[in-house]
Amino acid sequence: MKILLFEKNSGQAANIIKELDELNIQADVAADKEEALAMARKMAYDLIILGILLPGIEEREVVNALMENEITSPLICFPQIPGPQDMPDTNAPTQALVPLFNKLQVVLSATEGSRGARITFGPLVLDPISHKVWRNNKEISLTPKEYTLLEFFIRHPNQILTRTMIANHVWNQNFDFFTNVIDVYINYLRKKIDFGYEKKLIHTVRGKGYILKEE
Repeated sequence: MKILLFEKNSGQAANIIKELDELNIQADVAADKEEALAMARKMAYDLIILGILLPGIEEREVVNALMENEITSPLICFPQIPGPQDMPDTNAPTQALVPLFNKLQVVLSATEGSRGARITFGPLVLDPISHKVWRNNKEISLTPKEYTLLEFFIRHPNQILTRTMIANHVWNQNFDFFTNVIDVYINYLRKKIDFGYEKKLIHTVRGKGYILKEE
């Protein structure tokens, strides 16, 4: 799971990241609205946490901006917590994070449960446990990388996925954007998923990226 944390207070962000590390969850941190939006456009995060110290008005602005940019990652928003002057107990900052992580655990449990269930998109069926894929009840053999790419598409249907988003999710941050490996794997998938069928599912959006949708 990959999380985007929007937290303006660096100390609070460090506390949250430390707790997330203990849960083996990767998280990127954005310190302002523009940075958060830019990162959310590049990466399809499994979850976005809007920082505890965000004022209510700014929080609504961020939520509206995410919606306007058609960013569909689930959100967790938290109200302002007491400042250090209101926390005589040295353990208070950690205690103040308890509601956040209680709610996060609920979201994680629901997410992990859904990840184990078969995913259906039109004639496609994907099994996250066995890594098997079917179209019209016919099993399709995919390589591990092809499967990861298709799973990324099927978990974000009807959403344009840019080359940057695909590279960050399917490959890694050190991906060489001067290669055509993404186009090559998209073609591999098309041959296995769409070849021989009148209705195509994987489409190119010129100048933007690719999208999984039913015509």
